Amino acid sequence: MEFTELLKIFSDPATIDSLSLSQRISAGLFTTMLGMGITFCALILLHLLITAMGLIEARLSSPAVANTEEPEQKPAPATDETELVAAITAALAVMLDRPPHTFIVKNITPYQDASPVWYRAGMIEQIHNRL
Repeated sequence: MEFTELLKIFSDPATIDSLSLSQRISAGLFTTMLGMGITFCALILLHLLITAMGLIEARLSSPAVANTEEPEQKPAPATDETELVAAITAALAVMLDRPPHTFIVKNITPYQDASPVWYRAGMIEQIHNRL
């Protein structure tokens, strides 16, 4: 009996009892392997599509380099570090609900946000919608 005939019989629940144990096991294994094979092929195709879309997006978003010279960088404006430390300490004291003298702010490093604009807009919208 061929697998196609076996699968036709296997697809009808009323005729499954007429099959022998070895036929049921072989049809079950074949059906399992067929389903796993189709799923695996679909996942490979999906992975290739996602990789291709990432490459296309990277090419479209990378700026064309026309000038190899470095642009002049403006010096960062000088800030008063003590005021910055005081403001951060006060904000932490309010958020932690602790007196400011119970902790020490030792290191402050500026955070460069490299996230896309749509991400930041979504985060701001979520923050405002929670209130």
